Amino acid sequence: MTEVGDRIVQQFATHLEELLRDAGPTASADSMTGTTRTLQGRVAPEPEAIDLGAAALPVLLRKAAAPTAAVLCVVVVLQVLRRRSRR
Repeated sequence: MTEVGDRIVQQFATHLEELLRDAGPTASADSMTGTTRTLQGRVAPEPEAIDLGAAALPVLLRKAAAPTAAVLCVVVVLQVLRRRSRR
């Protein structure tokens, strides 16, 4: 969970940094619509959503690798034992 949280915070910080860099010092937030408007009246593009799948998938794959390998080993051993018992 800590790794996933760290990745989400890192993604958020990166997107926030990009948003602030693109908006510059002349941006103001429109709290009613959730959009960002510049002083010139233009609407800034909506920021990209944080991809939780990309943050959690590597951690989940690492956690699932050992049990998956163990199950595969058990299946292979059972198959070998089954073949031996048939002879």
